[in-house]
Amino acid sequence: MFNEKTFGEEINLALQNHQKTIDGWECAEAAKDLHKWQERIIFEFKLEIPLAALSIEYLRKRILGYYRPKRNGFGLQDEIAINKRYLHKDREYWRTIGTLAHEQLHSWQKHHGNAGKRNYHNKEFQKKALSIGLIVNSRGYTQYDESDSSPFRKLLKKYGVEVPKLPVRELPKNLTSKLKLYKCSCGVNVRIGRSRFNAKCLDCNGIFILQTNEEKKDKTNQVLGISKIDSTEKTKKNHIKNEVNIMKNNKPLRKKRLRDLSKEERAKLDKYVMRNIKVNCKISHTREIGKPTPVGNAVA
Repeated sequence: MFNEKTFGEEINLALQNHQKTIDGWECAEAAKDLHKWQERIIFEFKLEIPLAALSIEYLRKRILGYYRPKRNGFGLQDEIAINKRYLHKDREYWRTIGTLAHEQLHSWQKHHGNAGKRNYHNKEFQKKALSIGLIVNSRGYTQYDESDSSPFRKLLKKYGVEVPKLPVRELPKNLTSKLKLYKCSCGVNVRIGRSRFNAKCLDCNGIFILQTNEEKKDKTNQVLGISKIDSTEKTKKNHIKNEVNIMKNNKPLRKKRLRDLSKEERAKLDKYVMRNIKVNCKISHTREIGKPTPVGNAVA
């Protein structure tokens, strides 16, 4: 009699039998062998999970496989997909078995643990993976325990699959964000995907400044206080370059900023900026000197 607790839904077992006997399908042999391996993995590691609805199809290059916790478009549950592009002679087959084991662990976590959001590889998943000989980081990158006591290696050896000695490699660290960090002088931080961001802080009316790697280490984030910034000359120029970009594209702000500068700050700004932007000197110097300066003349 069919046992749903052991085999999953009846249609999954029917699909497995269909894939094993189908004619004219180029993936029939691979599917037949992968079905054997999923049963072995379930039995040997005592996962107590239902048989998966196995799919072999072309996926994106960076994806080796995936587990779908919810029902797919055909209403099938516990779907595991294996990337067809990696089922070739150039790739060691035992790695495909490792991919299958990885996805089955997602099924185990769904039925017996607490799955993370979007199948996130949380600590529970990583601990379970390590218990069978898979080393997985939070991004899903998988390596394998090289010791002779590794359960996964023992399983492969038991069924005649040889695994070569692998070089020791570090798992990729969590990828850093590609969003650029902008910081206001009052301490408000924002991250966006644009290289040019002209925005004003509603808390202090300051301008958000793009932070470079060196500037992130500097706790002083003033917009034009160049003399007060204890950093390298390169960092100072980065501040000025960002200031130039802001002032180029915001004429009202440019006028206001130039009016607010002290003589010392203006002298420093003149050195870097005046040669790069078109400044209305009549507006920018009237408040400071008291007399209008002809347009186009630079300040010494």
